[in-house]
Amino acid sequence: MTQKQSKHQSRVFREFNALDKSNHHTMVRFYERHQRVIERLPFDEFFVLLVHYGTALFEVGQYDKHIKISDRIVELSIINNVQFYQGEDIYIRVLYQKAQSNFYIRDFAATQHICCELLKMQPYHKSYKKLLRKAVVMQSGRSYIRLQALAMVLFLLSVVILLVNIFVIKNFYIQYTSFVYQLVVGIMGASALTLTLSLVLEYLKVDRFVRSVKKSSIRHHQKTDG
Repeated sequence: MTQKQSKHQSRVFREFNALDKSNHHTMVRFYERHQRVIERLPFDEFFVLLVHYGTALFEVGQYDKHIKISDRIVELSIINNVQFYQGEDIYIRVLYQKAQSNFYIRDFAATQHICCELLKMQPYHKSYKKLLRKAVVMQSGRSYIRLQALAMVLFLLSVVILLVNIFVIKNFYIQYTSFVYQLVVGIMGASALTLTLSLVLEYLKVDRFVRSVKKSSIRHHQKTDG
């Protein structure tokens, strides 16, 4: 942190330092039990506790709370010119966790937006690109749900016809058995082709979008560096 640590640490901060930071449930309970006191601490102590609280919320899966706390951490880090904490860029770390939280609550549009912002800052970061791809897949996947539904309908139809062939056609209309088997194979093939087509189209759309975001991010990064 860019802020200087207080010479005389508060009692609640000393208690915090004695905690096992890897026990995230304990961290959440500690912060929420002492929240009123923590809010009145000197900024350097308060901010450290807030950052650890945010991380703990993320780790225990309280994603809605985590998103709200993330916004506060980012705002405070900007206002107070706090860039690094424990060797990490706090702004980028918190944004990435926020993107993940939005993904877990199925707000894929928010995840996509944050990942695009992160890639502007670090265009070659694989984790941001991977999360962006997942978010875009979840969003664009809805566009191909009809094709996938059609594939499922065709598959179920082929199963029904196959059962009819086994229990009815084969026993009473044996001369049509070969034709019905061919029909089943054809419908199953159409089902597989439809499903494959939907997946390929979805992949191409997502890949094209992610590539365009990466190129735009690289150009943006080069302009800011220049």
